[in-house]
Amino acid sequence: MFGYHWIMKDTNASFVPPVIRSRRNPLVRDLLRMGRSGRFAASFPAEGLRLVETLLPLTEPRLLVLSETAAKDARWRDPVCGTAVLADDVFAALSTTETSQGVLLVLDRPPEPEATVCGLRAAGLGAPEGLPSPCLLVLEDVQDPGNVGTLIRLAAALACTGVLVVGDSADPWSAKVARASMGALWQLPVVRLRSRQRGDIRHGEIWPLLAELGWTTVAAVPEGGEPLGGEMGFAKDEALALLLGNEANGLDPGTLDAARRRITIPMPGGAESLNVALAGAIIVWELRCRRGG
Repeated sequence: MFGYHWIMKDTNASFVPPVIRSRRNPLVRDLLRMGRSGRFAASFPAEGLRLVETLLPLTEPRLLVLSETAAKDARWRDPVCGTAVLADDVFAALSTTETSQGVLLVLDRPPEPEATVCGLRAAGLGAPEGLPSPCLLVLEDVQDPGNVGTLIRLAAALACTGVLVVGDSADPWSAKVARASMGALWQLPVVRLRSRQRGDIRHGEIWPLLAELGWTTVAAVPEGGEPLGGEMGFAKDEALALLLGNEANGLDPGTLDAARRRITIPMPGGAESLNVALAGAIIVWELRCRRGG
């Protein structure tokens, strides 16, 4: 993909690639398919000025795509990768935002680890030793891309070891998740666990792997768990894998059975539940504070 003659990188600061004005252009058609292809595409777009500026020093992008208006900005005169310039209306057809800023990066999905202890440890998801309040976020069937991206951003902000995404969750390497994570996807290990056959690994296969990696699994449930803020008895250096479930249905029953502990946020105001991203933020923050992290 992207082996087209009009994608160029040049050391001449005055160089500007020719403007692509047709939506039938092969590059534009490839970009449209990539943005709408659903889950597990080999490459994906990350759109938005702030996001692109954050990602450029963190990644090795395949392509920088600019609208004709954005290309006039001097900051793009010395690109670090191949660059394509699209007419404003053509870029708008690619955009997934309400108000396009005319800037996106094409990035490659990282290689996926094997669903084994060695594979996950190599991906950076082994329980760390000697760190205060180690925590791993595990997202099971979290389907909203905004929630997945926000939880990844939360994990980076609160120094979690990483994020493990399983089941029927939104693809973490997608345009919407990348935008919601605001670059956090590249600040800590984020793993979408699938089997060697590239099908979704069954939930029940995951929890023994986490135990072998040194994690204590803690399921977040709306009721019936140990109250957050009480005397939960977690050791300061105990490695906790916090399991967060589907927005509507919570965690799979098999997952609840496999979890070592269950935890609930007390809600004296009477609400039935909280948004999964909000609940995750409250729990991770409280666990870090309680354990001196």
